[in-house]
Amino acid sequence: FDASTIERMAVHFERWLHEVAEHPERSIGQMQLISEAETKQQLEIWNRTETAYPRDPVIQELFEEQAAAQPEAVAVVDEDRQLTYGELNARANQLAHYLRKKGVKPETLVGICMERSADLIVGILGILKAGGAYVPMDPSYPQQRLTYMTHDAGIELMVTQRETSGWVPEPITRICLDSAADQEMLSQESDRNPSIATTPHNMAYLIYTSGTTGNPKGVMVEHHTLINMVFWHQQFYQVTEQDRASQIASIAFDAAVAEIWPYLSRGASLHVCKESVRTDPEALQNWVVEQQITISFMPTQMAEIMIHLPWPSHTSLRCLLTAGDMLRQSPPASLPFALINNYGPTECTVIATATEVSPLQEGIPPIGGPIANTKLYVLDPHQQPVPIGVAGELYIGGAGVTRGYLNRPELTEERFLPDPFSGESGARMYRTGDAVKYQPDGNLIYVSRIDDQVKIRGFRIELGEIEMVLSQLPAIKQAVVIVREDRPGEKQLAAYLVGEGSAQEWRTYLSERLPSYMVPTYFVQLDSLPLTPNGKIDTKSLPKIDSVLQTSASYIAPRHATERKLVQIWSSVLGMKETSIGVHDSFFDLGGHSMKIMEALAKGLTEGWHVTVKDYYDLQTIQKIAQKIDHGSKKYLHSDTSRLQFLKPPKKDIAHATYDPIGNVLLTGVTGYLGIHLLAELLDGTNSRVYCLIRGSDPRNRLLEQISFYFHDKFEKYKVMLSSRVVIVKGDLSEKQFGLSDAEYAQLDSTINSVIHSAALTKHFGNYADFEKANVTTLEELISFVGRNKRLHYMSTMSVSGHITFGEEQHVFTENDFYVQQNYEDNVYVKSKFWAEHALFQAISNGVDAAIYRVGNLTNRHSDGQHQHNIADNAFMSRFKFMLQHGVASNQFISNDIEFTPVDACSRAVVALIKADASAGENYVFHLYNHHKVGLGEVVQLLYKSGHAIELLDGAAFQDLMLRLSQDDKHIHDIQMLMAAGEQLEGDYAIVKHDSLQTQIALSKAGFYWPKIDALYMQKIVTYLQNSGYLPVNEMRSLIQHV
Repeated sequence: FDASTIERMAVHFERWLHEVAEHPERSIGQMQLISEAETKQQLEIWNRTETAYPRDPVIQELFEEQAAAQPEAVAVVDEDRQLTYGELNARANQLAHYLRKKGVKPETLVGICMERSADLIVGILGILKAGGAYVPMDPSYPQQRLTYMTHDAGIELMVTQRETSGWVPEPITRICLDSAADQEMLSQESDRNPSIATTPHNMAYLIYTSGTTGNPKGVMVEHHTLINMVFWHQQFYQVTEQDRASQIASIAFDAAVAEIWPYLSRGASLHVCKESVRTDPEALQNWVVEQQITISFMPTQMAEIMIHLPWPSHTSLRCLLTAGDMLRQSPPASLPFALINNYGPTECTVIATATEVSPLQEGIPPIGGPIANTKLYVLDPHQQPVPIGVAGELYIGGAGVTRGYLNRPELTEERFLPDPFSGESGARMYRTGDAVKYQPDGNLIYVSRIDDQVKIRGFRIELGEIEMVLSQLPAIKQAVVIVREDRPGEKQLAAYLVGEGSAQEWRTYLSERLPSYMVPTYFVQLDSLPLTPNGKIDTKSLPKIDSVLQTSASYIAPRHATERKLVQIWSSVLGMKETSIGVHDSFFDLGGHSMKIMEALAKGLTEGWHVTVKDYYDLQTIQKIAQKIDHGSKKYLHSDTSRLQFLKPPKKDIAHATYDPIGNVLLTGVTGYLGIHLLAELLDGTNSRVYCLIRGSDPRNRLLEQISFYFHDKFEKYKVMLSSRVVIVKGDLSEKQFGLSDAEYAQLDSTINSVIHSAALTKHFGNYADFEKANVTTLEELISFVGRNKRLHYMSTMSVSGHITFGEEQHVFTENDFYVQQNYEDNVYVKSKFWAEHALFQAISNGVDAAIYRVGNLTNRHSDGQHQHNIADNAFMSRFKFMLQHGVASNQFISNDIEFTPVDACSRAVVALIKADASAGENYVFHLYNHHKVGLGEVVQLLYKSGHAIELLDGAAFQDLMLRLSQDDKHIHDIQMLMAAGEQLEGDYAIVKHDSLQTQIALSKAGFYWPKIDALYMQKIVTYLQNSGYLPVNEMRSLIQHV
């Protein structure tokens, strides 16, 4: 302690003794430590921030003043174009007039989901000019999260773009600013300023932050609080019309508010940084210099990198603003611009404190003092001021305090409290949950979160939300998520769980429901969670990641060149020190997962290694993978046949099959790609009542989200059917009796006539135990349910044929084949489906009535080109994307004969066969793939017709390309999904060919024929890849440029 601190402590102790003597009846917590002078200093002197600012205008009025004063000045610039103030104002006016005709008025919430661009600014401004409040939505967020926001906010209008609007539920009216039709429609509107309908106390925007209940919460921000922040910002940074400000933050991050409005309301220009640049430090620095940016905001982690890069001494940048996480570094003395550290919760309109960080600053840089018209209180649990240098909870009062949370009155009341220190009637303060402490000079030092809400990489996260989503998994008994910082400055989320499952399962599950920044890096399975004496989870006693991940009995360093190179690759991929990786450590225990495997394989291309994804799952450690590399055989080994009872499908006993072939249907896997289309086909093509078995806490909403995603045009129709022809059964296939009570199970058993089983774990790599449980055990439970009085329609896969057989003789795999000496064990998914068929053959031989539908390569819908929700996980589409990205094709990564089985055609074929009772006879195995295969050369020609030039490469040229891309960090991710290929084999083997003639005959009798693949279908695929954001136009080197 320094002398001044010791002196203060002595004064505080003396003050406390006086309190004890004068008020012996008080509890210790009620005793005052600080003097009246120090209390006055904290509550009054340091909070004297009263500053005049305009109380009457709203934010769009300030912009309109600039547009009138300098219409030719540049307002916004993105990578494609720039708009002057006059142009921006005119376009926003046209949108505003249209929105008003659609009913937008003050307090109307209008969604905006767009990539950061000049059009984004047009959209936001147009919503405000119409009188509404904008609700920013990042298009990269999971659909489930976006859908929740739209429902919670009651959004009926969405300003968007074609490629970011695919998820928007059909009842919502979409205005696509890049659509020719919508542009023509808006051009008919007046470009004059609409009348101002809003008041300063109307909402300007609603922005969502992480929530403890598992759903984000919307913060309502009014114009007057926004105006206060804007005017402080302009004065603090001395903004003029000559400034060039950057727009880097996500639109859903409230830092974007401070990036936009202080500049557009002052006549400065706003420069939108493109996505690929904003996350690359060196590219971002070059962009800032080239664009002559004068004021820029960057999240904390990026700012800490930027201040240590070499900068030109005469750069235009004069202020670098940062916020979002604890700043740990001070700038070097040579930095040619000021570094400003900001702090502020969304609930207090972006910014509450700010200070310039001195190069001479020792320790953690401060977050500063209050901005204009803001009051800060550092209080103890009794809401009394704490001494200088002592940590307390920060409460914020003043002009920036927002209205509260949308639809959350109880939470608003809990966090927005009456301000007892303000003399103003009705004044409120916000309880931040952040621990801070005062420095003697009145600046605040950020300490930590008091509750379990954290910030990582600038994103605000409430750990309870992640825990809640994890807890929805029936196999999870307990879950706690914490932030680990075992290495200084490296915050990572770690989930500790009690229950069944694997890290890969949990990571996939969360990735489908939460933004990527909320998915933990580590998943640790424990027998029990440590508890404190009072029964609470003792997070301090949870094991450190290093102790959990170092699973080997003792650390052994790499011993030869192959092991050393593998350690280098793992270190790079996993972000770990090389000295932390021993040769016996498991890749998965170190935080690895399937995409990390792909990256590791790509980085190993330069070594000429023959390593596969399967090798990583089978071998897992440095030692074993290195042994495979140095000594492993590439010869094909025979599969184990000791358990096989059937080489061909057994004959079917159909004497008892006298019931309705469809009737009441139990459908599994309805939220999957094929399952949701089977539901649509059953609803459109039959009169059946469909019972949908869905797991999770809110199965109805899960189903509605999938219907909304896949069937915009029919959403209302199908939604009505959920009350008439669709019965949702909340259950879990992996549990006995589907997790239903005896009465529920008996009722379902007496109601159902047939079962369509399309649920499956369809990834092609992972731990076999997971696949066996998901694909074999669940089928056995369904077989028990079907018994002798129902028919089971099982969705299998053509992949059970394997792709090679042992020996030189080529084999044609027909509907009457099962085991033909194929390599079914090479792929965990294929292996599980093979044994599932085997289990079903056993049941059929014992009298169960069943049919098997071996489904081919499911591709985009034939009607409109739409593909599955998680398209990035589809290996075939990854290869198709690669062709378009790099303008090349090769039979090294895609077949010479390509099968396209559109999912809507496949679902029609399944239902057609069921309706025709095609499985009632001896033939009950069907090969459901489009036999109109297309040669690779023909695909290239079809793509050329749709405007894409693809070069066919031979094996050597392709391998050379792969090698070059693997050495380029900017393109290594392009090739990762190509790494999923199997082992390169030597020895005698033959390729398996498929035959579906028997099925084609049955389909023709049912009136179904597979569609031919033509240029129009190819164009639909390409268009969907573009519009979904999976393959942006600017990434397609194949695109033919027309002059």
